Amino acid sequence: MRCDQYIGLNPWATNRVGQMRAIRIVGKKFDEATGKFLGKVEQIGTEPVLRREVIGHIEGAWQNQVAALYRYHLGRGRYFDEYVQATTWSSGPCYFVALKNKRGNVVRQSLWAQSEIDKA
Repeated sequence: MRCDQYIGLNPWATNRVGQMRAIRIVGKKFDEATGKFLGKVEQIGTEPVLRREVIGHIEGAWQNQVAALYRYHLGRGRYFDEYVQATTWSSGPCYFVALKNKRGNVVRQSLWAQSEIDKA
C-alpha cells in the first residue's frame, strides 16, 4: 500500500517544543435554572509551555495535506519554525521535520541523523 508517511520531529525537538506545565483553574459553579451559587470549582490540568501557530503544511503525493508545519513561540520575540529536513521513499514519501530559529538557521539538535533517515 502506498501512502504519505509523516515522521515528524526527532525526540529532542519533540521534547523541546512539547513541554507542558501544570495549571490550576479556579472558578465558581452556579445552578443553571436558579443562578444560585453552588460553590467553588478547582481543576488541575496541563497546558503547553510554548504557543504554536500554523505557518504552512506538507503537501503529499496522495494527500493534499499530510501535516501542518508550526511556529513555536519561545518568548521575547524568539521562535522555532518547522521545515521538512528530508523526504525519503518507503512505499511512499516519508517526511522528516526539523527546526529553524528566527534567523533561519537550523537548530542542530533537531536534525535527524542520516542513519535514521536511511532506515525509513
